[in-house]
Amino acid sequence: MKIRFSHLTLLVLSVAFCSFAAPDNKESDGQDTAKAAVTQPSYSSDSSDVQHAAAAKAKKAQPANKKEGETTRSIPIDLILSGLALVAAVAAYLLGQKSLRSQRRYLDDRIDQRKAQLLELDGRVSRIEKDIPGRVRAVLQEQQDLFMAEQERKMQALREEAAAREEEIRRQQEALEEASKPYVSKTYYATYKESVKGFALDFLTEDKKPKSTVVIKTLSDDTAEFSLVSDLTPTAFRGILEACEIVKGSQESYNVIEQVEPGQLKLDDDAWVIVSKVKIACV
Repeated sequence: MKIRFSHLTLLVLSVAFCSFAAPDNKESDGQDTAKAAVTQPSYSSDSSDVQHAAAAKAKKAQPANKKEGETTRSIPIDLILSGLALVAAVAAYLLGQKSLRSQRRYLDDRIDQRKAQLLELDGRVSRIEKDIPGRVRAVLQEQQDLFMAEQERKMQALREEAAAREEEIRRQQEALEEASKPYVSKTYYATYKESVKGFALDFLTEDKKPKSTVVIKTLSDDTAEFSLVSDLTPTAFRGILEACEIVKGSQESYNVIEQVEPGQLKLDDDAWVIVSKVKIACV
């Protein structure tokens, strides 16, 4: 429990005053003795002289006792202690007041700082309140733009998917139409090329040329059959032997070349490659 300096000061002053105001026991005892001597009754005339002498002696003793009392009060220890206590109390009070003033200044500074912080915070809140509508509008606009962009992206993806489906359906319909139509065979003339093991597309012709050695008839877009031309010369025959399989006779001695079975071709990039050779008989 804390005791205030003002209460302590009053307590010390009260103790000092009580010590200073206390009566002197010796002086009281002397005065009482004198009074007793003066007021003592006389019982006989013979003792009157004795009483007068005692009274005179008592009167003479009173100034001496008074003087002795004054000497006793000239240097009172209680007064000195009281004065020292008073000085200590005053010093403690002053120190307490100084501490209180320091604490008050500290609290005032803290209060001023808090007020400044509150004012700054109030200003920030006011600025935020002013900026909120604009920021809300900006956020809403941004969200709306993002939503519209996302919807546009989804619509574009749907359009592209629909276009791809339409293209796939168109190709399927064309394939069905082509499949339902009878294939129209085409005829080409060509010369055997050892480099491609068949007949290069760049050297195919629709008309017969002097160097043409085979006739190619397509069976589909990627299959065909081939036969030797009817007027094949012996020199041209030697150039086409790699594409022929002799099943009868000999290429060294023959009069006529007869075709037993046509050869088979397959389209591979830029050439008709021989799958099976043409079968011939040399008779």
